[in-house]
Amino acid sequence: GQRTDPDSAVTSSRQGVDVGAVISNLKSILKLITERVMVVPECKRSVSQILNALLSEKGVDASVLLCTLDVIKGWIEDDFTKQGTSVTSSAFLTPKEIVSFLQKLSQVDKQNFTPSNLDEWDQKYLELLFGICADSNKYLLSLRQEVFQKVERMFMLGLRARDPEIRMKFFSLYHESLGKTLFIRLQYIIQVQDWGALSDVFWLKQGLDLLLAILVDDKPITLAPNSARVQPLLVSSSLLETSGMQHKVNDASEGAEDAPLTFETLVVKHTQFLNSMSKLEVNQLMFSVFFSVQ
Repeated sequence: GQRTDPDSAVTSSRQGVDVGAVISNLKSILKLITERVMVVPECKRSVSQILNALLSEKGVDASVLLCTLDVIKGWIEDDFTKQGTSVTSSAFLTPKEIVSFLQKLSQVDKQNFTPSNLDEWDQKYLELLFGICADSNKYLLSLRQEVFQKVERMFMLGLRARDPEIRMKFFSLYHESLGKTLFIRLQYIIQVQDWGALSDVFWLKQGLDLLLAILVDDKPITLAPNSARVQPLLVSSSLLETSGMQHKVNDASEGAEDAPLTFETLVVKHTQFLNSMSKLEVNQLMFSVFFSVQ
């Protein structure tokens, strides 16, 4: 049989230990980076270069990337919590730097991530991204708009989320950022938005949802004013009672299935159908549409 070289086995074992030690030390160093370090321009430049290199490198350990996300997330949230709604000169992360970090985080290589790592990453990163885009009490409007335009709309990670509640939250951002007319929605879907980030999923559903979201769902369904109309055969439903036709229809419906169908009963049945359909509201019809799309 094949003989195992003891030296190679020892070397492999040492390499495994060394890698584990490097990962542990690297995470410890990341956790030690505080605001005081980032306030110094030279240190801030060096740390930013290191973080960008970690986020751009392929095959980085998942725990290191998660630790990097925690560090950047803490900087952004703590910085604006202390500054309130105004960004002063003492804020060590500028809006441009925040957008740059978020873009890097959106493109992280997750090939070495386990399912639990992916869930943790999505939960933390999407929570940070949505908070910046939606929290008007904490972040400036200019920053919220820039992050939404240059991060979420570019990578569409919120609409790709596996959690339907998270997808709905991000969809509300798109809905609120667009006009409520059909022309604006169609122009956005066809011309403005680049759907390449959703090319591997059924992205048309998102476009359809943007159109259906502007419907007034508590109104009855009616024909457009310029639609073809014909005069009703019966002027009003009150004729059903005065002519005695309603009684005939009830008798016919309760009788045998092969009972003869007269012109009068046919007209009355059709009138009953039209009256019931006239009470149909948009939300009742859209429920069936949404159900069929899901």
